[in-house]
Amino acid sequence: IDTQDQSLSCIRLGDMIVKKSYRKKGVGLALVEYVKKYAKDNNMHKIWLWTQSELTTAISLYEKCGFKMEGVQKGQFRGKDALLFGLELK
Repeated sequence: IDTQDQSLSCIRLGDMIVKKSYRKKGVGLALVEYVKKYAKDNNMHKIWLWTQSELTTAISLYEKCGFKMEGVQKGQFRGKDALLFGLELK
């Protein structure tokens, strides 16, 4: 969790990697749910993250958790496009 943007009432979920042997076991979902709880407990209004378009499993997880794609930055990751996702908290 990157809290640099807390003064803006948002946090960044960054560099979340689940070891292959733990994938498809709910670990990623549990981590995202923890970040959502942390954000709500700390009066944050938004969580945002960057990911790469080829990380389709991660994108599916983020969408399942309510994140929406908000933008694309061309060539951000070693020439690959970066996708910006955000989740507005209620």
